[in-house]
Amino acid sequence: MLTKGLIARALRNACSRSAELCFMECGRRVYKAIPTPSDYEPIATFCYYTGIHNHREFNLLINITDIDADFVKKHSVIEFEVGDTKVTAGAIPLSRDRILSNLQCRALVKIRMCDNELRLKVYRKSLVGNTCVADIALNIDRDIIEAKFPKDKWYSLNDDPYKKERIKLSFYKVSDGLNVIDNIVLQQAYMCINDYNESDIEVKINATNPQIMLLAEKLALLSYALEGHLIAKEDYVSQMRYYKTYLKDGKWYWSYWSCKPECRAKRNPQGSIYILSISTILKHPTDYSSFYVKYHTKDGPRDIIFKTVERSRDIWTDSIYLFIQNMREYLDQFDDLKSLENFVD
Repeated sequence: MLTKGLIARALRNACSRSAELCFMECGRRVYKAIPTPSDYEPIATFCYYTGIHNHREFNLLINITDIDADFVKKHSVIEFEVGDTKVTAGAIPLSRDRILSNLQCRALVKIRMCDNELRLKVYRKSLVGNTCVADIALNIDRDIIEAKFPKDKWYSLNDDPYKKERIKLSFYKVSDGLNVIDNIVLQQAYMCINDYNESDIEVKINATNPQIMLLAEKLALLSYALEGHLIAKEDYVSQMRYYKTYLKDGKWYWSYWSCKPECRAKRNPQGSIYILSISTILKHPTDYSSFYVKYHTKDGPRDIIFKTVERSRDIWTDSIYLFIQNMREYLDQFDDLKSLENFVD
């Protein structure tokens, strides 16, 4: 009888706890679904100009590039929290020496007018659950907006002077019109355009509202995702190059320069690949920083192996695939690419 009583009591407590958790979760979801008054106009404008809230609603793209911490030695995950919204940036690769470089892990969070704080939490994964190993809070107005959306800035993850752990973050303000939630290629294109704007270099297209873009403008927008540093191995020789799309005589090339300043100075490229001549793009099966491209010239097929420097290998391959696909769709409607010259730098 005693054993039956203990079992019955344990089951009753477990059911009560489950019902309590279910009720709390339902309440949280209902509360989260209730909008705040400042989510609607004209109340939003009133709250902004009267100083009730210090910023408008916007989308914030967060880019994680480097981590220097012990938790990367074990399976971990990064989560961003704004108000009642939680966004997972993704799993962190393992590193034996506690340092991860050129991680390019990203997350997009929606900042409402009533949101004041952004929290970054790191969880160590285990069989029994996740354990929070780092938690930092950033003031949205002071640390992000007034700081002009910091780029490549290190943030400390703890206060221990003998065990310094830090993470490098970049912040980008993204317009509501730019759909960057699921499209990593558009994210990369937007970040490249932002780099041009910060360097006071004029960009001919307006990337803030792609819904009303012409087909030519959308293709020009995607072209920015193909710009950046790569280590190219061709004819048994490896060389650091800076790649960028290059429009000439109505044809689009993927050209390269020895460095970024030479490219931005609009000097003649050192070499080019006619983009529509690319026939094969393969990801290396074991080296996650390398990919293979096969293209064709008048002298026959050529092979080149790329090693990434500053972004994920998958971003490069997806960008090339998507750009070629959109270019073919454009050429199905137009004879050539000459009309794009008004949108390409």
